[in-house]
Amino acid sequence: MKIRIHVLFLPVLMLFFCGLSFAKKGPVNINSESDIADLKKDAENNDRGAQYELSMVYAYKKDAEESLKWLLKSAESGFGKAGYVLSNLYFEGNAAVKKDFDAGLKWLTKSAENGYAKAQYNLGVLHYKGEKPLKKNYAEALKWLAASQKSKYNGENTDKMIADSEANIESEKKALAEKKKAPKEKKKAKKNKKSAGKNKKKK
Repeated sequence: MKIRIHVLFLPVLMLFFCGLSFAKKGPVNINSESDIADLKKDAENNDRGAQYELSMVYAYKKDAEESLKWLLKSAESGFGKAGYVLSNLYFEGNAAVKKDFDAGLKWLTKSAENGYAKAQYNLGVLHYKGEKPLKKNYAEALKWLAASQKSKYNGENTDKMIADSEANIESEKKALAEKKKAPKEKKKAKKNKKSAGKNKKKK
């Protein structure tokens, strides 16, 4: 059964109408059966860029099952953009894919680990804001926001979130140090009190 994937429509437009190409052999003419046949051969030969493009072809043709099949193959092969698009499918959910935050986070993380800057930024923002069911994690936020910045991705408020994360990490370190220090101080005070009591008895 063919199901429309709305989330993929924008990447499809960018791919075929802005001259973008991720396959090794260059841009594909969406109206050329021979181009699509060649692309499928490359995809079947584990060209992960071709697998991603073939997924976009099927999304354009509104064949959700084949689109998802090749998108998954590309993402599993470590193609960062495919993992990012797949993560969005799971985060948003639609007729083809059930909404699943854990699956979305899994593919977003894999995409970030594979060096896709936009995924690094979005993963950093998730940890920074503590999007449910995630809790705020400033160390992870700093890690991924800094990685996106290093990858030259100009995400909104990146500098501010990095600075905030660094400040919060320092605050957390101080709070932890104080927490560890408190029992020692209490033990020391108890020891001094006991010692003072013995001295009084001697007098």
